[in-house]
Amino acid sequence: MTALRKLNRDQARPYNFALSPILTNLSNEPLLLLGPFIKDSRRWQTMQYVNIYDGKIHTLEPPTLLAVHHTFDLMFAQFWKHPEFKSLAPDGTPCKGDTRGLLKRARSREQESS
Repeated sequence: MTALRKLNRDQARPYNFALSPILTNLSNEPLLLLGPFIKDSRRWQTMQYVNIYDGKIHTLEPPTLLAVHHTFDLMFAQFWKHPEFKSLAPDGTPCKGDTRGLLKRARSREQESS
């Protein structure tokens, strides 16, 4: 709220609805985009977002910043390759992105200390 109130004190209020795309920031600049809530998801790519840290206006398509926005396809691909940290591979080693087979229960911290 502090960053938003610096941009527009009267418009920044708690409990308002907004959109904030999930981004991988490829620059060294602080980045958090915020835009008005719009139900039509077809408009999310081209609508204007404000970076709450500097007040500059950006769009996702065409890209106006050095960042990659996460689509459902990208999120699904990352999840599919994500290792399962709570389990062990069938051979007892930590899981990796390509681990296959019946996973084993990882030891709890209580079991490791005893």
